Amino acid sequence: MIIGAGPAGLVLGNALRQAGVSCLIVERHSRSHIEQQVRAGITDHCSRLILERLGLAAGLLAHGQIQETCEFRAGSERVIVAYAQLNGGIGHRVYSQHLLVRDLVEAFLAGGGELLFETTAETITVDGETSATVTLSAGPRRVSCDVVACADGSHSIGHKHMPTTPEQRRYPYRWLTLLADVPTPSPRLVYVLHPDGFAGEMPRNPVQSRFYLQYGTGEDPHAWTDEQIWQRLRDRMPDIAPGRVRQRSTLAMSTRTHLPMQHGPIHLLGDAAHALPPTGGKGMNLAIADADTLASAIIASSHDGGKRLAAYSDDRLTDVRRAVGFSDWLLRLVNTPLHMSEKDIMADYRTRQAKLMELSDPAGLATWFAHAYARTSEQTTLPVRRSTVSHRSARAGG
Repeated sequence: MIIGAGPAGLVLGNALRQAGVSCLIVERHSRSHIEQQVRAGITDHCSRLILERLGLAAGLLAHGQIQETCEFRAGSERVIVAYAQLNGGIGHRVYSQHLLVRDLVEAFLAGGGELLFETTAETITVDGETSATVTLSAGPRRVSCDVVACADGSHSIGHKHMPTTPEQRRYPYRWLTLLADVPTPSPRLVYVLHPDGFAGEMPRNPVQSRFYLQYGTGEDPHAWTDEQIWQRLRDRMPDIAPGRVRQRSTLAMSTRTHLPMQHGPIHLLGDAAHALPPTGGKGMNLAIADADTLASAIIASSHDGGKRLAAYSDDRLTDVRRAVGFSDWLLRLVNTPLHMSEKDIMADYRTRQAKLMELSDPAGLATWFAHAYARTSEQTTLPVRRSTVSHRSARAGG
């Protein structure tokens, strides 16, 4: 049983169907809803390889825009990081998540997969270490299964069955996000550091971009007109041209990670396992990797006695930890601590400007960033840079 027809659930379902493993996907929303809900669209190298191997990448390869650089701005300083040049040619493809979901749904149904829309998983009863019964709101009311894969988002029904409480971190940052038609989208993803708060642009296609605007706790962006929003964006990004706003929403930045990601027959994947801020575009890509790992483990369980399935959470730990760490680093770099005094805000801004300049050094932070941003096999933890003063002090003390 797979609960949730987002990228994680659909990649898992397609992989199992191709291997001849019986599975049922249930999704609480309608098909039109999940295929039209515009969401994040950065697909990294690892996800592309998984989708290609499963024969699910046709739309991505045909229509996804290749991204190999990103840009950081702070005042008059601009740093363009050509990360693909620094990591061996590995970039991203921009392909809206709803388009990928549409492709995955079509592939699953065309292959004879069973997918119930507008159906909610109401309860999960654990019958043993390797069996459970799921009660549904429609269709077959009770379904017995060996594995329950919960890919149903950050409020997953599987959470109550996990043995530990999640690791959580709430940040003092809030964003207004816009999807807008614009005459000339940026050729690359842009991050703007500004004393008044972060601003950013993520190009979606040749005529649309998603914009991000940090706001303070005492502000109500829902009360702002489109003109007021564009003015605030232009104050931080003077070169943007306003356009028609298609969507707007707000986000409070937080991280929540469930470790372990499994207990008995219940396995978490995607946002159900790890909900991350949108910085760095890690969420959907981690979800696809979760699905690939879990699918391989389920398929192998017929001949390995369930050993790989039991190790699912451990196998995903390093990738998840790295993504959480990178998202935290990038979030702190670009956002302004608006809860501080004006003096402290400016001091923090100058510190972040200095950190930003380190990204222009290919021999140092830029190469680490290039691998971590693209999630290559060579990504490492954040390098520790010693200041000249500390280095001299150490030598003098020796």
